[in-house]
Amino acid sequence: MADLKAFQRRIKKVAKGVETNSNKNIIKLAVIIDQVVTIGTPVDTGHARANWQATVGEETEEELDAEDKSGQATITKARAVLEARQPEQVIHLTNNVKYVPRLNEGSSAQAPAGFVQAGVNTGISAFRGMKVIK
Repeated sequence: MADLKAFQRRIKKVAKGVETNSNKNIIKLAVIIDQVVTIGTPVDTGHARANWQATVGEETEEELDAEDKSGQATITKARAVLEARQPEQVIHLTNNVKYVPRLNEGSSAQAPAGFVQAGVNTGISAFRGMKVIK
């Protein structure tokens, strides 16, 4: 009976670790996607880059009155939001600038068509190597 109790405690510990590690991995995935998509966004004024917004829970419909040519302030802000995510909360990475779909279709020579999908694919590739049980 003692062995069964010890086994139960170990399983509970592993299950808690899976939840914690899964959440950390999901956050890492979202951070990678945000970074790649933000940096991959073509730049004229930096308005499109500044409008990549990470939210947890609810998706934003806001377009920011901001510019961020380097993308670093945008990435830093997103990372802070994403790192506060709790298990089971939905992450949204959105850009509400009207011309971003055209940029993603290849209207700028600065970025290939599909740069958003490429960012998601980069994140997924990185995610494949992440561990849930450590």
